[in-house]
Amino acid sequence: MDFQRIIVTNMLAKLEHKPTESYVINRIWHRLDDIRVRFVLQQYVKRKDGYALADLYLPQVGMIIEVNEGYHEAETQKAKDAIRNQEVSDATNADVFVIKASGSLEEIHNQVDEVVAEIRRRISALGERFLPCNYSITRSTPEYYQSRGFFSVSSEDWLPTIDDIAAVFGTKPKHRGFLRESSVAVPNKKDEIVWWPQPNHRIWYNELSKDGRYIYEYNKRSEKERAEHIARWINSDQKRITFMKEMAYGVLPAYNFVGVFKINPQLSKEKNMCVWERISDTYQLNV
Repeated sequence: MDFQRIIVTNMLAKLEHKPTESYVINRIWHRLDDIRVRFVLQQYVKRKDGYALADLYLPQVGMIIEVNEGYHEAETQKAKDAIRNQEVSDATNADVFVIKASGSLEEIHNQVDEVVAEIRRRISALGERFLPCNYSITRSTPEYYQSRGFFSVSSEDWLPTIDDIAAVFGTKPKHRGFLRESSVAVPNKKDEIVWWPQPNHRIWYNELSKDGRYIYEYNKRSEKERAEHIARWINSDQKRITFMKEMAYGVLPAYNFVGVFKINPQLSKEKNMCVWERISDTYQLNV
């Protein structure tokens, strides 16, 4: 199976309901013609009041591209866009580039060419510091991460199965009857576990916040069990090396490394649930 083809074609197909945005971003992709560049579509960005979805985010080169249709030309909208784009830039430490998509195809093409030239310029300026994106599944194996020695949120590290996650740490998932537990202890590490909470679980509510900083967890079966679970963990020193099940690159089901989490007692009390706060966006193996 050609995972690169599946990932890229499905990623670009996500824009089919937005014809103008789809055309512009597809043209950027094809004019650039560089599989090493990571395209993130509809990137969630937290703002002072709510959030924004960036049309195209290129994390390796610190660029966000917004595709603006005709209504963005209104003066009131221009003022709103200026505030939004500044907040997005501040939050991501990326530069925002706007393509005005209400003009002719020639005008759009010229703007796309300018953006592509800027992407290439930044790649060239980074030199060996440019970290290529790898859409292939070959790097998502236990052996790869054992050899590399760390996980990082920024490099979008993911593994296909729970067994693969456990294997990285030299262990195996535990079973309770025919059910598989949602975590396993890290060998020779006190107060550290590997955790793979399941969204949409029948009994457990598990949600990663949009900004990736918190995981909200509680027992859905009864208030009694919910309270008991909170009481059990509210004063815990346990660190949870966490993988959330989601769609890798928006296409393939997998477990994505989302960071190392620890209980936040204050927020847990306020929200009447276990609130796990991210304390690190990396984890070093064999340390």
